[in-house]
Amino acid sequence: MQFYGFETQFCQAVLNILCNAKDIFIERRIKNPYIKIVAFKKGRNIIIEICDNAQGITISPIEKIFEPYISSKHANIGTGIGLYMSKVIIEKNFKGSLLANNENDGAKFSICLIDF
Repeated sequence: MQFYGFETQFCQAVLNILCNAKDIFIERRIKNPYIKIVAFKKGRNIIIEICDNAQGITISPIEKIFEPYISSKHANIGTGIGLYMSKVIIEKNFKGSLLANNENDGAKFSICLIDF
């Protein structure tokens, strides 16, 4: 599997998701926290799923988390720009998609990219 784009930008997008999970683990005092990352091919697409057990996303509708300055964190902890930037990076620079949903005991972020 391979896709094209700037490695640092892709890393930044994924790092934003991981940092948000870490912050919510701490805020919600999650016992035995975990983050699971799975990558697989589906047709011509590369799917990367990032799942956690931090009790899910509370903002409704869930798509609002990708809007600028939307955050469930206290104002002195986050700006609400990380997930917005992640979505911009994945959609504009990689021509992919970034989706989020609640699943099982946490959140799942799905990055879909085209395999070349």
